[in-house]
Amino acid sequence: MEDYTRQRIQLHLRNEEVQARILENIHRSRADATVTIGRAAQLSGFSESKLRDLESQHMLNPMRSKENKGTREGKGQRQYPLEELDKLAVIQELLESRFALSDIPKDIGEIWDEILPEGRQGRQLLESAPAISEDQVGMLSIDRRLAREKSLLFWRYYAAQALRMSLMLISEFLPGCAIGLILPLACDPVEVGVRTTEDLSRLGESLVGWLDTSGTVHTLLTHNPSFQYETDYCVYPLGIMRQERLLEKPTYHTLIVLDRPDKRSRRLSLDEAYVQTIRRVLAPLYEEVEFMRRCFGPGWHDHREAAADLGKVGYYQDSILEGLADMVVRMGGTFANGRHLWKFSVILLPDNSVGKVPLQERTLVVRAHSKESPYIVGESRFIPQKSRTSVGIRAYQSGRILYRPHISLRERTRAFIDVEGEIQSNVAVPIGGEHGDPLAVLYVVSDNVEAFSLADRQLLRIVVRFIENAITTYDVRLRTTDDLKSLMHTPDVVDTLFNEFRCENDFMRDVEALVSDAHAWEEDIKEEEFVNEEPGRSDVVSFIAIDMDNQIKLARKYGDHTIRLLDRAIGLRIQELIAPLTTRASQCYLYHMYADRFYLILRGYSREKACAKAEQFKVNLARSIAVHQHVAADSALVISEVSAHLAVTSYSHTKLSEFLQEYSSAAEVSAMISQTLDAVLKLGIGEGGNVVMAWNPDAENGIGGYSRWSQLEESETK
Repeated sequence: MEDYTRQRIQLHLRNEEVQARILENIHRSRADATVTIGRAAQLSGFSESKLRDLESQHMLNPMRSKENKGTREGKGQRQYPLEELDKLAVIQELLESRFALSDIPKDIGEIWDEILPEGRQGRQLLESAPAISEDQVGMLSIDRRLAREKSLLFWRYYAAQALRMSLMLISEFLPGCAIGLILPLACDPVEVGVRTTEDLSRLGESLVGWLDTSGTVHTLLTHNPSFQYETDYCVYPLGIMRQERLLEKPTYHTLIVLDRPDKRSRRLSLDEAYVQTIRRVLAPLYEEVEFMRRCFGPGWHDHREAAADLGKVGYYQDSILEGLADMVVRMGGTFANGRHLWKFSVILLPDNSVGKVPLQERTLVVRAHSKESPYIVGESRFIPQKSRTSVGIRAYQSGRILYRPHISLRERTRAFIDVEGEIQSNVAVPIGGEHGDPLAVLYVVSDNVEAFSLADRQLLRIVVRFIENAITTYDVRLRTTDDLKSLMHTPDVVDTLFNEFRCENDFMRDVEALVSDAHAWEEDIKEEEFVNEEPGRSDVVSFIAIDMDNQIKLARKYGDHTIRLLDRAIGLRIQELIAPLTTRASQCYLYHMYADRFYLILRGYSREKACAKAEQFKVNLARSIAVHQHVAADSALVISEVSAHLAVTSYSHTKLSEFLQEYSSAAEVSAMISQTLDAVLKLGIGEGGNVVMAWNPDAENGIGGYSRWSQLEESETK
């Protein structure tokens, strides 16, 4: 419940009176602060021993002065940076509010930084304080560097995604073209007279997003926006335009950069809906110039890869998802009194702790929310059986935005009002699901009726792509580090679905061993013949290749995943058939080569006997087969359109020895045998499938000497 207490602390720190008290203490500390432990104790009200105690519990992280390294402690005099004094003010407030010291997390400073309200006098006070220089950043301790980078994680993510999505919206009208966006952070392009690319350097500090023809998007901050070959590009204000003719007065700073018209197949036109959406997505970047500088400007930039397992981390509050939930509310706009039009937002993900369940039975759990949300991360749940009136549940199951411009009285249950208050409208937007099951849902509410216009819903669709990208990126990063132990122990096995079978590597090695050790193999066969006295036994090794018919057609009908499961089921059926179809199961080895192709090695089997076995395989495979797509027994899919074409080749010990002399290496002989099987299998496709192809001694040498085995049998009978 550690994270639950963390959320209680957050709720307490969001109180305006609490924030005012903390900011007052911070202001006093900054107005007259020294960095010695004695002065820190005076400013904070804690004793020096208490400060040392907090340090021992890793609540504080003072620095050590270099000039006092010769003191008795041998560690230098403790010095407290301004950030540590801020942290002391927060700790003091929590202790006075009857939170136990053990309740306060070690990253309480980060929690306060995230909660500190934007635009308030206290925020302005803190921003006016001297920033840490880049030289000082490089000298920070590792834990402080980690905390600093975490505070920038959201803005680095949002800025890159906002520029990328804006560029991709423009590229809908200019596919395959290079496109740039320039966001002047220090001036108005109209005021400084920017009309061509030659004028761009007048803009000064600017954030740049660039989409190249490969689809790669670049984000950078520059103090001198310019091009080496200025005449290769043209520049336009972001606005409604037809054939690159602006249809409105330039009132927005953002500039679009394109190749010269003669280097493109068409001219750019932008509709109002696209322009307004791009402006709303980019607006926060202009409002947070300092963050843009810290994220993309010169200096120290640590790389951070977020990869939270959102289904297992319980009450974990993800910086990116929480930031996006706050951004949603921010984008809804405010009234004159500063109150947000949209009250709060939450991001709901399915509860995977109980395993994979059908779509209609999946419970949705709150995994992120905006600051004013009444829900708790990891605890608040929407259960389908109990929340049928929830637009979040229904949006998740329907794959459509559900919007209630006027929430009816029937939907305002007592429990609903107790949690969300007297809200008047809400909207739920599925996240993902365009090509399968949805990933999550964004749920937003407002105290006003008709709070989500068509333009708002278009904007929300864009923002949920940011959320989708974060969730899928986390999932991919987790999967690439999943089960590393197996990777180290069995590095050759990537797809564990076919673990029961030998693979192509095994086949090539086993054939090489047969060829290289031909004499020993011959002696072994002679010994077995003597012991078993099996009539017709010879020094022959035969190969059977099995390839399923109509796999492309079946894949289009059932999907690639189902066909992979079908191939595995076929392999298991072949394994079951090996023992009863051979006199000694140890003489037959099965290999899964790839996709739907299997090979068998039969030691001591003549061509005629191998063909007879292949015919039995063919008959037994030409039956319906059950494919279990899930663990439940009743989830099996029965596929009846199954058949196979097979190839049989046989070689005597003498022939293998000749091959070894001709090709000079066992590896070459092994490759030749495999290629011959592949070629004979193709002949089976030409015969229409469901056939056994084998060498006909009456035909000419070469691939053309192979024909249907049934024809061979008939000719031999005659």
